[in-house]
Amino acid sequence: MTTPFESIGNNPEVWIETAEALVYNAEVLKRHRDECKAPNASADVSRTFAELLLWGYALEAFFKSLFLKGGGRLVVGDAFDSIVGMGNHNLVNMARKAGFTLDGRQQDTLDRLSRILLWGGRYPIAKKSGDTFVPCHWSQPDDDATVQQIIENLRRI
Repeated sequence: MTTPFESIGNNPEVWIETAEALVYNAEVLKRHRDECKAPNASADVSRTFAELLLWGYALEAFFKSLFLKGGGRLVVGDAFDSIVGMGNHNLVNMARKAGFTLDGRQQDTLDRLSRILLWGGRYPIAKKSGDTFVPCHWSQPDDDATVQQIIENLRRI
């Protein structure tokens, strides 16, 4: 017998609703970023990273929805399970596991966004010293446009 927890967690439409809510809130922050510039570069980057966390989490939810549409399961019994081989906030691996094809530019953008999700958008340093100095940057408006393109492609599936 399927539990309510399984029904909700394995419902791709619920994941899409979550993704769209995250996109909406990321767009609010993006509009604010576009309208006013921070007094210094450090503040602007910090504000951008907060927005990017929402874009990244939205992509995670879209990829999980696509994974479910392809017959995968995220919830078994009373436990949320990760997608095997997905990696911790690794958007490129999530896309692959969900059967979503990325071009080279999209892979590069999502690789950097994954680092932002993992640590760059939340903490001043990574868990390991060597990871802290891997570039965790965002190129506006190019990366913004790449993420928007990926989201539009996901919406059409």
